[in-house]
Amino acid sequence: MSMAAAKASPATDLQKLMSARPTPNKSGISAYLFVSTTMNDGQLINLARQARNHGFSVVLNGFGGNDSDTQKRIAGINAACCGQAGPEWRIHPQLFRTFQVTEVPAFVLSKGESGTTDTFSKVTGAMAIPDALGLFANKSKLQFIPMAMDAYFQPMVAHSSGAANIQYQQGGAYLYGPLMDHRPTTLPILLEGSKRIDYELFTAEEEKALMDMRDKHLRSQLREEQILQRKAFMAAVYRSDWPKIIRRGNELCVPVLASHDAADWKDHLTCYAATRDMRDGALTVLGGVTFFVLAFVDHFVLGLFVLVVCYVANRIYLDEKKEAVPGIWTRLLYRIGVGGYAMGLRGNCKKYLGDGSPVWAGIAAVMELLTRTWTVDEYKYWLNRIVLVLIGMTAITVMLAYKVVTADEKIILRTPGIQDTVFSKNMIDQASFKALTLALAHAIGDINRGNYENQIKVLEAWMSAEVATHLSIRIKQIIKKQLDEHETGTQFFEFNPGPSSRDEYLYDPELKVHFVRGRMHFVNAAKDEVRPIVFTFKWQVDSYLPKATEFYWEFGDVIKDSRYLKQLRKSSKNVNTAQEWSRNQDLNQSGTARHKVTH
Repeated sequence: MSMAAAKASPATDLQKLMSARPTPNKSGISAYLFVSTTMNDGQLINLARQARNHGFSVVLNGFGGNDSDTQKRIAGINAACCGQAGPEWRIHPQLFRTFQVTEVPAFVLSKGESGTTDTFSKVTGAMAIPDALGLFANKSKLQFIPMAMDAYFQPMVAHSSGAANIQYQQGGAYLYGPLMDHRPTTLPILLEGSKRIDYELFTAEEEKALMDMRDKHLRSQLREEQILQRKAFMAAVYRSDWPKIIRRGNELCVPVLASHDAADWKDHLTCYAATRDMRDGALTVLGGVTFFVLAFVDHFVLGLFVLVVCYVANRIYLDEKKEAVPGIWTRLLYRIGVGGYAMGLRGNCKKYLGDGSPVWAGIAAVMELLTRTWTVDEYKYWLNRIVLVLIGMTAITVMLAYKVVTADEKIILRTPGIQDTVFSKNMIDQASFKALTLALAHAIGDINRGNYENQIKVLEAWMSAEVATHLSIRIKQIIKKQLDEHETGTQFFEFNPGPSSRDEYLYDPELKVHFVRGRMHFVNAAKDEVRPIVFTFKWQVDSYLPKATEFYWEFGDVIKDSRYLKQLRKSSKNVNTAQEWSRNQDLNQSGTARHKVTH
């Protein structure tokens, strides 16, 4: 039903909204687009245009604050998107419950309105209707979905008279039509902004399950002694024949969930660090030296040390028996005591440990040590010749261990254009952050068919694995589309601060975010389109290597820093800075919206 014409009375319009029924296609399949009045007009106009083109009914859960205002808003949306031929709108809360819609936008293909699991398929997420139809076609297991593709996948209404509307897979559209002087040449014009595609990576629960399965697989192949030694365990991980897991540098990678069965799964990886903590080795040496020092100082102190080691060993034993992961404090305590444990206490612990209480095991080991007797000559012999050496070794070891644990060396680098750049273990100077931020902004903006492979390598070097994977996939899709359509255009990023320019670099210490405002040029044979854009980076430095862990972009010239958010607080007293900054990003250009498919 179109709301463009408002000649009927409000009561009549309300009755039409409440009683309207969709017109199924010949196969009896209905298509619904679930939206909310809380969505902004730009999103609703874009979705309404797509719903009209693809034959979807737009469904609302209610009128919102005011019936009359909602009807006027629907009429305005229809007029803005489609003139006099807008999509059908329905106010139907029952459909939200029938199809279990809890977030919008949501897309449903259904045979009838019974709501049983074998009669409908649903996709949720910030995407265009063609993207949702593609997910239906690729992932839905219902048999009637292929018939629905014939009815809904192709646009049902042309964008304008005398032109062909070709749907762009990324969410925009190319309009082909005659030029003004009626020459036979056609001019491609990209309508709308291309929509961001999100890829479903492993959830935290799925990744933990995968790691637990890998550990269980390794336990079946390794001896207990190898499991207790981190170095041997990690070496076994690298040699393991675990399916579809590869090592890349100091990371272990597995394919993303959506591509785990694909032939090119190695191009779609999610990775996690698998480096060995150097502190473990220092703590192990410190534990071994401590054992020998205590052995010549006091048997009772040595007995307490045995008690601690036996307790930790028992905790690790029981955790492995339950196939659980030891806690962080248990692992650290074990690394401190493993030196003494390996140098003479292992037999005592195993003798009294078993599956019993670690306290009784420690007491039994202490009693055995206290019953041992040394002669005075034996004691003097070892004391005179070894104790000084052990004290010296202990002092040296403590200093070395402290150096390893607290190492934060500052490295002086030579960066073009920046003097005396300083990198420490967990921080670099602000000038270097600015240089890296501007360099990555240009690498992301200056993309064409000749340089995209090198630009992807730059992004992988300075961005976290997940962010670099998302961007590289998107860049490859853009280049593939240009090659398929023989598009010779290019794009580049311009950053030229000056009195007559709004270009700017800004660091917000409150949000710990770097902003770059510049201009994107989209150049083809016809014109050079210039659009203002704001890039947002969040950096993290780990072991002297800076990585961009978060990245967003938004067309426009508004920098949404802490000052911008303080203006929002004037109307709301409970505004969280980080949440508001994230919420104010354009969902079509940034964010981490998650696509979900049922059935």
